Amino acid sequence: MSTKKRAWTLKTVRDRCTIDESTDDPCWLWKQSLVNGRPQATIDGRGGTLVARWVMQQRIGNLISRYCVVNRCDDLRCINPDHLTIRTRSQVLKLAYQSGARNVFSEYLARRTEAEKRGMAKIDMGAARNLRQRMCIGHTIEALADETGLSRATLSKIKNGKIWREIGSFGNALGSAA
Repeated sequence: MSTKKRAWTLKTVRDRCTIDESTDDPCWLWKQSLVNGRPQATIDGRGGTLVARWVMQQRIGNLISRYCVVNRCDDLRCINPDHLTIRTRSQVLKLAYQSGARNVFSEYLARRTEAEKRGMAKIDMGAARNLRQRMCIGHTIEALADETGLSRATLSKIKNGKIWREIGSFGNALGSAA
């Protein structure tokens, strides 16, 4: 006796969701396996398939990996095709920073603090501040590179505020108009 697996369709997916029919445009809330809050399932023999991505592929065709599927309703469990849209990863990150879901400064500070703790940082904030001041009053990057053992590229990044930034220098990190 062979067991044949049922092919997945949008109806199959919808049947595995809780749907509030009292609204005009209801969310389809996945009621099965979630990984990091997102619906996953074994679909067509492929385990770990993101269900929202599969739903969008049924609607528009194959998605290349640089595209993300995003819920317009902000509920990660929702897989209603009308609530899903595609974005590039950079668009998703930009929206997350603009909405406050991600914070540029706290992420930067966490990375810098971790590098200092693990002994990976060659200098600390005080030394970076001192180097920046010395470059502003005329010391050359080449002379400071010879003196400190830091590369010219690293010193240039310190001077331009790309690394070892001060708290107030974050400003508008995304470059969009304020």
